[in-house]
Amino acid sequence: MIHSQTNTHKYYKQQSFNDCATIQALRAAGDTVTVIAQKLHRSKATISREITRGSVTQLDSKRHSHKVYLAETAQAIHDCKRDRTGHYAFLKTRRAFFKALAKELTRKPRVHSGDSFVHFYRDQGKSFASTTTVYRYIDVGLLELDKMALPKKLRRRVKGYKNAHKRKNKKIYGDSISCVLRL
Repeated sequence: MIHSQTNTHKYYKQQSFNDCATIQALRAAGDTVTVIAQKLHRSKATISREITRGSVTQLDSKRHSHKVYLAETAQAIHDCKRDRTGHYAFLKTRRAFFKALAKELTRKPRVHSGDSFVHFYRDQGKSFASTTTVYRYIDVGLLELDKMALPKKLRRRVKGYKNAHKRKNKKIYGDSISCVLRL
């Protein structure tokens, strides 16, 4: 019995601008989707979808419309879609919220915590992020705040088996006496 399964891992690789330019040149030369896919070592479906996404309708001198694949258009569409995904897009679209949050949490005396500011902002009818998102962005370092600006955050234990006994948010005041005496 012959097995058709292989041990190779399938991985996704995004089209580069050079690939788009190659597709544009090969389409202009009249090559088919199959030939382009073989030359770029990609699936025919991938090339077909790329041609569909990056095609624009143009008029010739006789005012007849026809579709043409343009690499610049395909790259612009890709960049536009990429900007709308992930946490970076959320930071861009909710910029006013995160600026107000950073200003409020660094203000002396502080009135709001991270949780109360999120709820206060939501009660005003404005767009906001969840409390979990706010604290995740602070942990990763995407906001202008550091963990020291949040005193309760330093005491918080992170759940999970990997981080069960690690204290990431511990204040370090210097070397302990036992370390100094050993030297």
